[in-house]
Amino acid sequence: MTARSLLREIRQFPATVLFSLAWVVVFAAMAVLWRQGGPADDWWGLLIRGVGNGHRFGALTLADIRHGQVWRLVTCNFVHFSLLHLGVNLFAFYLLGSLVESWYGSSLFTAIYLISGSLGNLLAMLVRLGMGSNPLNQSGGGSVVIMALIGLCAMVGWRSRTPMGSDLGWQMAKAVVMTGLLGVAFSRYIDNLGHLGGLLVGLPIGALHPRLLKRYGRPLSWFLGQVAAAVIVASGAAQWAAEFRHGTSQNASRDETLRRALDETNMTMRVLSLLGERPEDRKDAARAFESAGAILEAAGGRVAFRRGAGLALQASRRRLTDAEEAELDRCLGSLSRLVLVTFARVFELGPDPAGVDRLKAIAAVAETRPLTDAEREEYRRELAIQKRFVSRELAERVRRYWRQEEEEARKRARLH
Repeated sequence: MTARSLLREIRQFPATVLFSLAWVVVFAAMAVLWRQGGPADDWWGLLIRGVGNGHRFGALTLADIRHGQVWRLVTCNFVHFSLLHLGVNLFAFYLLGSLVESWYGSSLFTAIYLISGSLGNLLAMLVRLGMGSNPLNQSGGGSVVIMALIGLCAMVGWRSRTPMGSDLGWQMAKAVVMTGLLGVAFSRYIDNLGHLGGLLVGLPIGALHPRLLKRYGRPLSWFLGQVAAAVIVASGAAQWAAEFRHGTSQNASRDETLRRALDETNMTMRVLSLLGERPEDRKDAARAFESAGAILEAAGGRVAFRRGAGLALQASRRRLTDAEEAELDRCLGSLSRLVLVTFARVFELGPDPAGVDRLKAIAAVAETRPLTDAEREEYRRELAIQKRFVSRELAERVRRYWRQEEEEARKRARLH
């Protein structure tokens, strides 16, 4: 693309270009901070696994909504966790965004971005609340807006009753199916509820297509665009202010980091406990692998996790052979030792550091041969102590976190 064609794109689709640029800037800032606090050569994390500090830049959780941080319904649409995440979304957003902006103009497109992103995320959060999902699970990315644009374009195409419009509608339907299939295949990494929420918001907006076309360039459209832009900027400012207040206390920052480490440790405990169980007692092994998959892969256990998850799935359908049971034990030993090392800071706070060393030793043995009944019993006993500690400590820190957030909310209310 030449400089002249780039300038032409900016003049024709300024909102799409600005939103895309904002995504890049936010990710660049996330990557810089992540590189400062992480290993310098972890390119795999930057490219695919994720940089992991999206919450500081506006990623969304149920706990945030409960504590009044509603601006995250907007800011989370600008947060991406890896270069792959950003690149795929940028490609789809620019194609669809420039098309929709060419129909309605920059002002209405800005309003559509705000409405589709915030309402789509709100719908997803309401469903998660009803499902009792983990309130600390993060959601972020522009795909909610992208799915809304797909729904909008599909509705416009189908209602046009023209061959070209029908083709557009079916192309969008194929995109929905492909996104759904990817969501099923990679459910640990893809926000399927957010995608569904965006799609459900985009469809009725597309039904308003004739009315929106008539308002192209009208004063009301300009006003709505200015209001939407102001809300987006205000949401970013609110996130910056909240992060600034939070960052003024280093103790609060350390406590937050430890709380998240406790949460991730707690999510892996079920997988660790499988090593101490007899093969015939591992009834929910596949579910345990599913719930902790993202954490185990991020910690560097990709190979052992993938093989172990496959064997666990087979075990839910049939009895494993002796060779397969031995291989599953090796995978569990590798993953258990990995968790104990990765979250050493958490276990060091526990009541029995020597017991943690013994767990590591037993896990290392499991990587070389099947454990004896006595070793499994000792592993279960030592792990039970650690599980009780992690669960108790996590519950206390979550309560403390909510009390702090409620106190901050009361302070803000007094200021207003």
